[in-house]
Amino acid sequence: MTASSDRRLKLAVSMWPAGRHTTSWLDPEAQLDGEVNPDFYKHVAQTAERGIFDYFFLGNSQESIVGDGRGNPFHTFKPDTFTAAQYVAAVTSRIGVVATINATYSHPYDVARQAATLDHFSKGRAGLNIITGADGSNAIAQNYGKLDHPTGAIRYEVTTELFEVVQKLWDSWSDDWIVGDRTTGQFLNPSRSRTIDHNGKYFSVTGPLNIPRSPQGQLPIIHAGHSKDSYEFGAKYGDVRFTYFRDTVWNKKLYADVKAQVAGKGRDPNQHTVITGVNFYVRETLAEAKAYFEASQRRLPYPYDAKYLSDTLKFDVSAFSLQEKVRDVFSGRDVGETDYVIQRAYETYWRDDITLEELFRLERNDPSFVATAVGSGKEVADWIERNFHERAFDAVKVFPNALPSSIDSFVKWVVPELQRRGIARKAYDTVTLREHLSLEKAINRYDKVSDVRLAEAAAF
Repeated sequence: MTASSDRRLKLAVSMWPAGRHTTSWLDPEAQLDGEVNPDFYKHVAQTAERGIFDYFFLGNSQESIVGDGRGNPFHTFKPDTFTAAQYVAAVTSRIGVVATINATYSHPYDVARQAATLDHFSKGRAGLNIITGADGSNAIAQNYGKLDHPTGAIRYEVTTELFEVVQKLWDSWSDDWIVGDRTTGQFLNPSRSRTIDHNGKYFSVTGPLNIPRSPQGQLPIIHAGHSKDSYEFGAKYGDVRFTYFRDTVWNKKLYADVKAQVAGKGRDPNQHTVITGVNFYVRETLAEAKAYFEASQRRLPYPYDAKYLSDTLKFDVSAFSLQEKVRDVFSGRDVGETDYVIQRAYETYWRDDITLEELFRLERNDPSFVATAVGSGKEVADWIERNFHERAFDAVKVFPNALPSSIDSFVKWVVPELQRRGIARKAYDTVTLREHLSLEKAINRYDKVSDVRLAEAAAF
């Protein structure tokens, strides 16, 4: 089976230096100082680039979470993503680089300037992931001198205004700003800039931006979330919708809904990428992958918790032994919509004789809203190919169990399979991140208006 000529699987890697889940850092292959180790970032980014990935993703948070010291250090430490992204851009040449900003605690002038700078220094490979902070993120608010994190409606009101200002600032210079006439001494053409004179509810910005228009003009926007406000924002402004993977049926419906919402905003849904994050446990053979996966599950430092599992399944399992087989506990019982949790566990373990304890470990490590694919390059490629052609997603973001082994093994064993099947490209045939994502060139909104006025004047 091969992909149609106008649709190609896109690939990204999410930088979880200590691995995606709770126990990833316990893996002997995990890099414990990965959050602040530049050589580590370089290895992961260059490996992904060797796999012809479309972008390298850097998440962000302003929270200060210390916890009990047993959790993933990813939740404790979060370097500034623009700084890290500039470094990654410097040690790569083709892969896109995506930085994250929390719009609730950002100023549009700073965001526009930082992002445009990243786009210039990466030669058009920059992208921007926009988040607003989850409900109840008071720990973030308190780091910024506020008592409470705003509600979703307010957050998206702020985010919408912020992003509209950012877009205007990105267009506040035309591409042909430079004159460079050494005879007349004219360096630039002032008429190719404009103030944006924005005075809104939350921001007041005059402009123009003090950096030339970047190579892409408008950077691709990545957005995630499952609130009504999130989908509204993404449909209107986003270029990539990130979502978790539950199962093929659920994700196919979500995929269709997202595309319909984008079309409803008068935009081309074929230029809007739906990407899902997946934990991959890949080894040369299926047997080796299964053994590796089960070993990682057994490292969970938390004891079996019947209440946690009961809450997940929406069914009380406290009366059963932790060694009870799941299939025996639920034989003849209707677990309703949570049945996908059990079926997902059978598929992940590659067997249906798992115990309640094994199901708990999977849910505690890799919650059921995150897909987990275990296998050799062939089995993992089968899973990706099937869901890609079913239109459950357009792209896959590698959520690593442990870096750098997760990205190394994916590029070594999965990518060649995807390339052989004709759904992943074998070489970079595009330059900018917009081009990687099959997006049309961004036209300067102000130049477009000026061109119309000039045409009208000429006709008159």
